[in-house]
Amino acid sequence: MAAAAIIRDNLRAIGITVELQPMDRAVMIDRVYTKPEYDLTVQTFTSGGDPAIGYHRIFASAPAGTPFVNATGYLNTEVDQLLTRAAETAAQGARSQVYAQVSKILAADLRR
Repeated sequence: MAAAAIIRDNLRAIGITVELQPMDRAVMIDRVYTKPEYDLTVQTFTSGGDPAIGYHRIFASAPAGTPFVNATGYLNTEVDQLLTRAAETAAQGARSQVYAQVSKILAADLRR
């Protein structure tokens, strides 16, 4: 909740009003992943020691309504293929190169 309050305050500073709506987990899953009925959501995703845990959960394509996977509906088949390749690659250096490609695509897509 503290992160959401900070985001709300920062957005208020540039003229965007945000109403925080804390909700039970089941309601959040329904409103964010199933319907979706939200303008902005704060999730506490972390990659930990392996980017496959975070990158895949946030950016891999998934059927609508899949909890905790791709709430934004981002779709890029090249990113999907690269994420699959990275997850199947054991050599850390090679995985790093694949995730670097993913990062470049994500940055370019963000600018669009």
